[in-house]
Amino acid sequence: MIRHFFLDKTNTILENSYQNLGLNPIMSVGYGQFLMRGLLHFDINEIKELIRDKTFADVSKLKFTLKMTNCFSVDTVPYEKPISIAPDFQFERAASFDLMLFKLPMHFDTGRGFDYSDDFYIKNHISMSDKGSNWYFSRTCIPWKYEFDKFDLDDKTLNVRKKRYYDRNLSEKLTSEVLEVAKKYASEEYAISKVMKNLREIVKNNAINDEALKGGIYDKKFIENEYEKYMNGEESIIIGTQHFDFGSENLSIDITKYVLDELVDELSPNLLDEDKKNIQNYGLCLAFTPCYEKIGYEFEEYVGFFTDNTNTFFHPYIEAVYDEYINDDRESFTLGRKNKLYLYAFDDGMPINLDKIPVCSVDGVTYPVKQATKGVYYAVLRDFGTKEDNGRIFIDKWSEIKVNHVKHDDVELEFSTRPESNKLSISDNSYSKNQLVPSLYGINDNELLKRGEEREIIVDFREKFSTDKRMLISGAEYRIYVFDGNRQLDVIPYQNIEKSFLNNFFKIYTNDFIPNKYYIDIKVNDGREIRYFRNVLSFEIVSDVTERYD
Repeated sequence: MIRHFFLDKTNTILENSYQNLGLNPIMSVGYGQFLMRGLLHFDINEIKELIRDKTFADVSKLKFTLKMTNCFSVDTVPYEKPISIAPDFQFERAASFDLMLFKLPMHFDTGRGFDYSDDFYIKNHISMSDKGSNWYFSRTCIPWKYEFDKFDLDDKTLNVRKKRYYDRNLSEKLTSEVLEVAKKYASEEYAISKVMKNLREIVKNNAINDEALKGGIYDKKFIENEYEKYMNGEESIIIGTQHFDFGSENLSIDITKYVLDELVDELSPNLLDEDKKNIQNYGLCLAFTPCYEKIGYEFEEYVGFFTDNTNTFFHPYIEAVYDEYINDDRESFTLGRKNKLYLYAFDDGMPINLDKIPVCSVDGVTYPVKQATKGVYYAVLRDFGTKEDNGRIFIDKWSEIKVNHVKHDDVELEFSTRPESNKLSISDNSYSKNQLVPSLYGINDNELLKRGEEREIIVDFREKFSTDKRMLISGAEYRIYVFDGNRQLDVIPYQNIEKSFLNNFFKIYTNDFIPNKYYIDIKVNDGREIRYFRNVLSFEIVSDVTERYD
């Protein structure tokens, strides 16, 4: 099972700048003339809910990966062409580098800034903002926690911005001081604007040189030490790194340990409250590794990734891979092999969890039972039976079944055994197998789906040129993808199609998809051949935007 959890906040922070870029569709990370770092956050509550309701029943089979699309991978700009954004200032795409991902010490706000710099001919630039997170502050008025404790609120240095942020009682005094200075000018409106602009420049220059407010989330030396710890295998704020050879590779960093640490409430309910406070999903920062951030360079070397504000298909997300799928052997129970028998619990057609794991026994022998996902339990029978048991019908008894503290009667199911030779063929002829053709039910072809729907897709395998020879198979896979021009982009790479007692199936969770048109391929291992069935079904996720903005 693969699920996607989209990022809900991103921002780019620029070294020695109060500028905010929270609404920009591209997150830039860079080094050279100055540093650029990317902030990102995702809501972990949805993942918690899936663990709580046992959709992800076994967390040891979970893997989480941060996925972001590199703008270079879809751009047509020549590789080495510098990009000018201001006179005597150029960006250049980086190549052969390493990025690192580290934890943030506190929550940050996205902000509403968009542009990097003022246009020369536009006044009152509404796309420029310093509200929200930036190099110095995680939120308006709040410095990054690493520096907050050592910030001197009694500093009498002429730093108007600090006084505005940290002592509200001085706001009236500050206003009167500005108006007093403004009397020296002919126009009071013009004067206030000019004085405030001059004061901002004084504040900026003062803050840059202020030992108490260096910004950048953490002190550079601290990050260097943490990176060294990470490289030595020690506990660190660094979560992971990725090497980029060409520079156009997409971001893919394993963050499994970080996510599982954030799920401590679900995984370790008996943990002390004080320990829980130390583990918070504040978000992550993407930056070049310390050896690159130290480099001064003629150009600004950068790499850009699409953010949650992009109007393209390339939204960033956390990919959760749950390595567990249903493969029920009840209809093809083979002696001498490992077989799984499943029990399904439903309430009015909806899967439900039992109060505890039930007990499974066959012929008086109890077998261990595990939970696969919500409402699905299975017992593993290894090397069951002898040759004399061939063709016999056995009863598997499921007991200790409780729902909402109410005990229910035992459930008795049955299965018949087949000899191991049933799946083995030894002869003088080349082994052949009937060709199978898949049909999909559960979504109409080209159906429009609204985000929030969950659909179970039945995969019906039948022999070619036949309408009544239906088969259940193991080893079939499905894939969901979109088209970008002639390119096919995987949304869900090939995954196993699940097999229950009655049918083959897989589920589609539309919240995991961006509004677009999607296509499904099926892959079948048919004897000595692997057959691909292209575009067996297509569907479209429609936009859920209902508001109009003027």
